Amino acid sequence: MKKRYRTVKFTLVLTALISVVFTSCSPPFQSERDPADASLIKVSGEMKAVLTSPPYVPVSVGKRGAMKLSVDMEIVEREGTMTNGVTYIYWTFGGTVPGSFIRT
Repeated sequence: MKKRYRTVKFTLVLTALISVVFTSCSPPFQSERDPADASLIKVSGEMKAVLTSPPYVPVSVGKRGAMKLSVDMEIVEREGTMTNGVTYIYWTFGGTVPGSFIRT
């Protein structure tokens, strides 16, 4: 029984080792359109971003293609008070923390 257990254990360890070797040697998977290369994304048109306050979410964009998106939002540092009188400098987005949802 112990000999069979050692054989099974050795087989599992060997299989795991071979799997690691083969997966680490293979090149990383790359799709046709690499999302890291923005120059490959076809952009058609321009639109202004829809901003809403939480918990409301802007309407879905559906299956439209990529567009140039303009976002009009003022970012301002403001001092606010947290618990026990501790003050903190916040970055406000459109005057609020957290900022608005931006539908892209």
